[in-house]
Parts: sequence; structure tokens; C-alpha cells
Amino acid sequence: METILSIDLFWKNIVLVGLRPDLQRYFEYHHSAIDRFDAINKRELELGAAAMTSLVYLVDQFGIED
Repeated sequence: METILSIDLFWKNIVLVGLRPDLQRYFEYHHSAIDRFDAINKRELELGAAAMTSLVYLVDQFGIED
């Protein structure tokens, strides 16, 4: 469903952005007994937050051209 929605939004010229974390360890925690906030790798969380913050800043400053 996500792919179909993404293609539909693409053809409507809607910009799609997001953060895709490294899935190497993702499913070791996701929906398991240890899927708790205190199990998050603090450095990886900080890097993800910095990446998204940078993206928002750059779009704000420079916009998105067609």
C-alpha cells in the first residue's frame, strides 16, 4: 500500500521525505519484549534527529524546486 500511495503522490508533484533507519538491528527490538524506549541506542537516535532537523532546515532555507 505504501508504494502505491507513494507513486500516486509522486505523480501529483508532492515531495516525499523520510528517514529509513538501518534495518540490520531493527528487528532485534521491534515488537519484542525488549522494545522499550530505554533500549534505544542514544547515538543512533541523536543522528536520526540531526538528519531530520537538517532536512527541515534546508527545505526551509532553500525550498524545493520542480
